[in-house]
Amino acid sequence: MSRKPQSVSKRCLVVTSASLVFLLTLTISAVILLAVFLSRSSVKHVTANATSGSTADTKDDICMTKECIALASRITQYMDSSIDPCEDFYHFSCKGWIDQNVLPRDRTSMTITDVLQDNALLKLKRLLEADDMPPERGYIIKAKDFYASCVNHVHDTRGYKPLVDLILKDFGGWSLADDHWNESAFDAEAMVARASSHFVSTVCTFSVTVDFRDDKVRVLKLDQPTFILGERLESLNISRRNYYRQIMAEMAAMFGVKNETVTAELIDNVMDFEKNLSMISAIQPYGINNPFTISQMQQRYLSSAFDWKKFFVTVTSYPEIGIQNLTDSEIIFRGPNAYFLALKTLLLQTSKRTLADFIVWRVILAYKLIIDYNNLDPDRYKYVPWLPDNEMVCLETMAFYNNMKYATNSLYAINALDVEDKILVSDLIHRIQATFNATVNQASWLNDYERQFMKEKNGNMNISLFYWERMYNATVLEEYYYNMSFNRETFLENVALLNKESFYVMLRQLRLVNRNVWNLLPIQSNAFYNEFRNSMDLPEGYLQPSIFDSNFPDAINYGSVGNIIGHEITHGFDSNGINYDKDGAGFTWNQSFTDVFNNRTRCFVDQYNSFIVKGVNKSINGLNTLLENTADSVGLKLSFKAYEELEMEDSSQKKILPGINYTDHQLFFISYAQRRCTLIKSDELSRQLDSSYSPDQYRVLGPLQNSVDFARAFGCTAGAFMNPVNKCVLF
Repeated sequence: MSRKPQSVSKRCLVVTSASLVFLLTLTISAVILLAVFLSRSSVKHVTANATSGSTADTKDDICMTKECIALASRITQYMDSSIDPCEDFYHFSCKGWIDQNVLPRDRTSMTITDVLQDNALLKLKRLLEADDMPPERGYIIKAKDFYASCVNHVHDTRGYKPLVDLILKDFGGWSLADDHWNESAFDAEAMVARASSHFVSTVCTFSVTVDFRDDKVRVLKLDQPTFILGERLESLNISRRNYYRQIMAEMAAMFGVKNETVTAELIDNVMDFEKNLSMISAIQPYGINNPFTISQMQQRYLSSAFDWKKFFVTVTSYPEIGIQNLTDSEIIFRGPNAYFLALKTLLLQTSKRTLADFIVWRVILAYKLIIDYNNLDPDRYKYVPWLPDNEMVCLETMAFYNNMKYATNSLYAINALDVEDKILVSDLIHRIQATFNATVNQASWLNDYERQFMKEKNGNMNISLFYWERMYNATVLEEYYYNMSFNRETFLENVALLNKESFYVMLRQLRLVNRNVWNLLPIQSNAFYNEFRNSMDLPEGYLQPSIFDSNFPDAINYGSVGNIIGHEITHGFDSNGINYDKDGAGFTWNQSFTDVFNNRTRCFVDQYNSFIVKGVNKSINGLNTLLENTADSVGLKLSFKAYEELEMEDSSQKKILPGINYTDHQLFFISYAQRRCTLIKSDELSRQLDSSYSPDQYRVLGPLQNSVDFARAFGCTAGAFMNPVNKCVLF
């Protein structure tokens, strides 16, 4: 999952250091007193009819470390024990957290995962600002210089002059502001290539990617354009279109435009072109990988307005890249056919002047937003998706978006986890994979061949854990940033240099081979499965004390991170992943298997279709969300069974939380649910229903309804909302 970058320093969760220490002291004292009282009285509370798990029998069983005390306090604060867990386990687990928090004005939603990511960014901030660290590598020094320039940018008094200078240097100016523009000198392919070197999407998005058919090969990729302001122009209402027109006119003035009447007409032409571009790009979704050769691209999409072969040769033959052997047989991963056919027609209908104005405008807008985002006026920029805090937007940009992410994530990863945490997570992964094999063995609807296929694929899964330490070592990173040097006082120039040098590095990788290409960054708080490589990535950003710690009871770690791992492993065997083998190659099943498999997954579709989301009065689309819903339910089952196996092996080292009157099995499910505690606006909730993910509330309720282990742990009677008689089971 992804989210827009957001400010965290202004949020309600951030408390001053003095206040935090005071509150923590009070909390710890209260919990300790409560724990001692409970241990002396040997009180054991279990939900009525619960039949499994264990609680502390003596005071010696109680874990009184600072980690256990803080965790116990957090769990109880998040809950509302007055709610029946067998009727609404989500609010039973999360109502306290929901009531205690307020959604910041710069967000449409906020989850525990967002808080984890915020915490990771704050840790990165401390690392980038630290000046008492031992002698550092050059790439770390460059990351600190880049960060300082970003933070210092708020004090830059040069305005848009650096942007004007950049456009003059790279594009010879902006045709929209040039009364003497020469149409005959216009080179559309060269201008699109130059914009691409700034990572700016114009009539297409251009990149290098891994060939999904053979992960040892890298290929060029061409896709639909992205839209900088976050929405397609044709979807904007009149006031937002006027805002867009206004900032274009203001930038034209910065370039010395003299005839405002002519300029207004040119601006309208650019806006009409972008509107038409956005309309044809909506024909089909992003991400369609159609392998084409350059020759085939020419045959199908060549026109007098744009020569695709010329574009590819131009963009790869810059002296800094030096690829001279591009041929007509070079493979291109092309996006939707309908888009590129429509683009061919649109370009033929568009004047060269309008196309030139548009291409440079996209570059101007990209860098204008970089200049402005530290000084956004709430009223003037009310249509920008968020109003970020200066330091936090710098951190988010460097951690996730621009190509300083390799240096910053390396710095974070090295300082993220201790040895005990790494050992524990590695063991947890091993146990859940073993549990998957055992679960497949017990699935009566599978035959021996099908079981063997799944176990071999599970065993061959390439799991990237703590990857940054191994792959992006100092030597690799020093080489990556070798040609980059950043001035702490010239942020925009730093961004332009970073973009262009990173673009050159990307293109030079076209001929490189490496299976271990990570999709995620350690600081991210999200995991990911890639069916084309049969790989699962778990970044360090997810392994934070809010949900994971080697000092926590196993029930907590397995209920949170264990479920994440089980979820991602299951994606290798959901309705999409099942069609790829252990090496990520496409695989076709016989009709008998397909019919049984689809019948079992249909249960999940029907289950989620029946959920009516409160607040928006709409149902979840069970088909659109099938992959995630399946992974949620199977992942929950795998992580619980793995925990049960661990519990049966050795219970002597069990940690009991102070003041917590729930069994270990109950805590497992509470830990599972509390990771998805969410605040969300109704309009965002409505938009979420069009995505491939069910709302977080139903990502708790749905899987638990399918879990016999949950019903047993909480003693839920058959027919209760959380324990329906009919359950969906894939494996």
